[in-house]
Amino acid sequence: MIQLILILLILLIIWRVIDRFIRKQIRIGELFVWVIFWLLAVGFVLWPDASQRLAEVFGVGRGVDLVVYLAIMLIFYLLFRIFMKFEKQEKELTKIVRYIALDETEKKPQKNKDE
Repeated sequence: MIQLILILLILLIIWRVIDRFIRKQIRIGELFVWVIFWLLAVGFVLWPDASQRLAEVFGVGRGVDLVVYLAIMLIFYLLFRIFMKFEKQEKELTKIVRYIALDETEKKPQKNKDE
């Protein structure tokens, strides 16, 4: 029963990823990566022994442990990307604010101190 629920959930996620691509919210490369990722998840749900065999190749005790390790690594990588985008946006915002401040300073009439 849990396999059916997980597969339905994963198919819903794949549908949402494809929908975002159709709406041009993600690029083709991102679509490809996410669909492959979720199809691999379907594979691990349907054939749980595959994760165990893969874990043995990498020297990890259980397949579930390998999946958890990979998930944590993916989360940290995505968090890093989000942080880098945030930093870039912060720098761009600082440039825009400086430009507007300088532009408004130039527009204000200057008062002479001698007057």
